[in-house]
Amino acid sequence: MNKVKNWVKNANGWQRIWLVATALALFWATLVFPLQETNETNKTRYSYKWATEREMKNPACAEYMTKKFDQLVEPEFTADGYTGCYHIYNTRKYRDKNEEISPKSVDRDFAINEWLTLGSIALVGLIFVIVVSSIAYGAGKLVKWVIDGFKRSDVKNSDIKNE
Repeated sequence: MNKVKNWVKNANGWQRIWLVATALALFWATLVFPLQETNETNKTRYSYKWATEREMKNPACAEYMTKKFDQLVEPEFTADGYTGCYHIYNTRKYRDKNEEISPKSVDRDFAINEWLTLGSIALVGLIFVIVVSSIAYGAGKLVKWVIDGFKRSDVKNSDIKNE
């Protein structure tokens, strides 16, 4: 910890700008960006979840929640969830088909999928920021090394002229 503290204390202006920019980019890439990216898709996912919940309240769909999946007939598509059992059938189709479906399991799966999506986007953002930040820091070190080389050659040239 002392190494980091000393580095921050002794950092030049460019290094401090790099540090602040990296911290802001990490904040944006891991917190703000994932929420922005999932905003539009959340509307669709929530409407699908709500349609599934409406179908679960329909007594005609009870067998679609509990019956073995291979015994079910695929219902006709309905977008709203007020009629038919399409959303329940489709939810079971892409899950473990032998598992019964309930409001609690739909909520659990929805929450898991939300966190996995947010986490995946945050991870991609984190990796991107680390790579770009590392390249920027490395480029700064390279420029400093080149400039220091010119300064050193100026000193040597003046030493040669004085002799």
